[in-house]
Amino acid sequence: MIFGRGKVRYNNPYTMKDVEGFSYLTTRIKYPAWIDERILSEGLDNLDIPSVSEFIINKMSDVFSLEGLLKSKWFPDLPISIDVKDIIPEIRSRIPSDGTEITDWMHDSSADNAILQAFEDEYNKYSEIRTGSNDPASPGLVVVNTRFYGGQPGYTVNSRGYALGRAPIGEFRAPNRRGTILIGENYIGWAGVNAWGGYQWTGKLAQWIRLAATPITSRIRFPNLGFGPMPNFFVQMPRGATERVTVTMAVSSSTSQNISIAFRDPNNYSRVLDEAVINVGAGQFEIVYTIASYPAVPPVVVEAAPRVNTVLDRFVVE
Repeated sequence: MIFGRGKVRYNNPYTMKDVEGFSYLTTRIKYPAWIDERILSEGLDNLDIPSVSEFIINKMSDVFSLEGLLKSKWFPDLPISIDVKDIIPEIRSRIPSDGTEITDWMHDSSADNAILQAFEDEYNKYSEIRTGSNDPASPGLVVVNTRFYGGQPGYTVNSRGYALGRAPIGEFRAPNRRGTILIGENYIGWAGVNAWGGYQWTGKLAQWIRLAATPITSRIRFPNLGFGPMPNFFVQMPRGATERVTVTMAVSSSTSQNISIAFRDPNNYSRVLDEAVINVGAGQFEIVYTIASYPAVPPVVVEAAPRVNTVLDRFVVE
């Protein structure tokens, strides 16, 4: 469906109510004027996504660089990083733990927020995501409509293997020392947990408010908050009504890896249209593929999930 008129048209209303009657912000896609209901129905039904063997992988450089990524406004004197392990030692050296007022989870959370805040600025050039890291036991952690329940000590989370939380899709269980995608028909979120034997622990949350659409021409990191990169979501948006497009996704990878890509329905994010696993080496690569449909290629949500430190360099549809 399309909500709104003229130049202000989206796939979802701004807010909806969950099963308990509470309002929440949906994850939205802004539609250009050429999108209509027929393209969003027949275009998706007739979508032809190539097999992995038809994807073209072009190596552009051997260099993995962080050049062009943004500094954290919270910690402007820290080096630019996409991985918390690269900056936690520096934070600990500046503000050592004393076992009472300053403890290890605070260093972890500070490193998370340094990277997440810069990531938000990169992504929000094109759209809107909100993120946060804190101790859910105390003082608590809520990001928009996604939260961990309070009153869960770290030792409980560690022993049972997961933390409990609530999102617009309902209650969720986020496994310890892992990141978990939270996805429903009109909502996308993410939860990460790092709990050990103490009372306090580190929760990490993200909620996509509006998905960034192509063309994306400046770099966006995939934050690594201690257990591999967080996935990201974009909209593969043709520039106009056409039956065939060529898509180029340029990425920089720290080492050889497989990047999982899921093509999702803009009418229902939980519906996967197709999937691919792309192998790239260390350095910078272009992933090129062609998509066709009738009466026109519709917008498609692209979930990219790398396994090692990765930067999206560019994402365009021609």
